[in-house]
Amino acid sequence: MSIRLFVSSFAAGVVALLCVGVAPAQASGEAPMATTVRVSLSVPRSVTVYANGATGASATFRVTARDTAGNGLRVACTRASGAVFHLGKTVVTCTAKSRLGAAGTASFPVVVAVRGGRFAAPLLAAGLVQKGDQLHASFRLYGADGLTGLSDAFASSLNANGRISVHAQQVGAKTATSQPLTYSPTTHRFSTTVQTFAWVGGADYRVWYSVTAADGTLIAGRAVVLGVRLGA
Repeated sequence: MSIRLFVSSFAAGVVALLCVGVAPAQASGEAPMATTVRVSLSVPRSVTVYANGATGASATFRVTARDTAGNGLRVACTRASGAVFHLGKTVVTCTAKSRLGAAGTASFPVVVAVRGGRFAAPLLAAGLVQKGDQLHASFRLYGADGLTGLSDAFASSLNANGRISVHAQQVGAKTATSQPLTYSPTTHRFSTTVQTFAWVGGADYRVWYSVTAADGTLIAGRAVVLGVRLGA
């Protein structure tokens, strides 16, 4: 039997590899009979879970595979469902094979994040501030339930290496300014002071905070939009 392999792609989340097997002729001069076998995997587009601690979080997912004949196939993934994943993004790759040797492979990301709390910035009515005012912005981070704050040790560790920042950008501009924050174990909040004296009066600004994992993946963030009045 001769085997020829062809690669074919399908809808997002499903990848298949085709295997065409040619059966031997039944009699001299008889044309061979071709049989096509297709293997397809169904995987999540992505999986996001939330951590309560620095060790990450357990993520569950479902991956299935079938061949053209409708036979369910065993799937092997680089990380099993229910395993603990680190903060940030991990790409999981899964493979399945048919009895004729056809194989299919598909991948999807698992992201472990933390829940970001409301971004509190003391603004005037309609989200305006006087030019030259100081914004004492602050926020808190939470675990998987969105109600329980992160432990002081975990929150402080996230603030290390500049992984938590506050950013300000004039709406429509290409560049943004960033600055680090401090963490208070008394209030359990991150805070910083944003100066507006260098901003343009009458312009709108987007101010936001971001939390990134060691691999650079955004794992939390919130934003507010404010206007700057002309002032002293």
